[in-house]
Amino acid sequence: MAKRYRPHEIDPQVTALLSENPRLTNKAIAAQIGVAESTIATRIKTMSENRIMRVVAQRNFFTTGYGIAAWILVEVSGDDTSAVAEKLATFENVTGIGLVWGNFQILAVVAARDYAALSQFIHEEIDRVPGVKRITLDINLRFLRGQASFAEIPEKPDMKAIMAMGSTDEQITALLCHDGRSTNTRIARALHISESNVRQRIARLLESGAIRLSVVSHGTGSSEIGFVRMAVLPAKLKKTAALLLESSKVAHLSLTTGEFNLCCILNCTDRDELTRFCTDHIQCLPEVVDADVSILVKGVKARTDFFPPEEPL
Repeated sequence: MAKRYRPHEIDPQVTALLSENPRLTNKAIAAQIGVAESTIATRIKTMSENRIMRVVAQRNFFTTGYGIAAWILVEVSGDDTSAVAEKLATFENVTGIGLVWGNFQILAVVAARDYAALSQFIHEEIDRVPGVKRITLDINLRFLRGQASFAEIPEKPDMKAIMAMGSTDEQITALLCHDGRSTNTRIARALHISESNVRQRIARLLESGAIRLSVVSHGTGSSEIGFVRMAVLPAKLKKTAALLLESSKVAHLSLTTGEFNLCCILNCTDRDELTRFCTDHIQCLPEVVDADVSILVKGVKARTDFFPPEEPL
């Protein structure tokens, strides 16, 4: 059983370093921060066991059976916003749900096989959820950045389900989705295969882009998250996207179709920083003709088991 989490002053530094390089060794992290290697090992273990921060593997989005992803903002009729969000969260292809403050009350991320499947899901499922008054849809055309950042930390893996999977690669990936820093020895022992087999398979999965390692965290870094939709002059879209990609505050950036053609998620330390970023880096740009900001109030669901492959501008 995990001990009660007590924050340590180096936890944000450890998280930041692992976010830059999830495969960084404890020894390298210790050298950069200036503490003992055993201290780093303890902090990573403590944060992982308490589901505060963990390195996890993520599958390539386009290898999971999905072909498109969309942002959906929901306006709710009545006062039972939480009940509507909880209902939407029960759908498997709703990969993220958050309660937001702004022109809408709920932000959902929806994955679908194709446009026909997305349309069917919206009209036959979302539109029929009691309390859904109106929605707006922004379909991702191209992912420019897609960091895991804040999401649900996986529970203990279901070994019975993992052992029933059809291939060794799937089994290894499932274990890494729970703990991306699990050793080859530990994985080999769990699957009853050789350590060299595990090492070769992980190397191949990473090199092929089938999986990547990322940090998911809660409570050690940003505390204010904003979802920003922008209508940018088409001729200036590439330039605007490049400017936003220069900032580490931009955790996600994608080209979209709809009323807005550029969407991003901002990870900021507090409301003031979020406000300053929107004012100084978005609204001041003459090529941004309109912008809509929703501030995350509460996360309801956020899957970590896949990632959107990033494409260069």
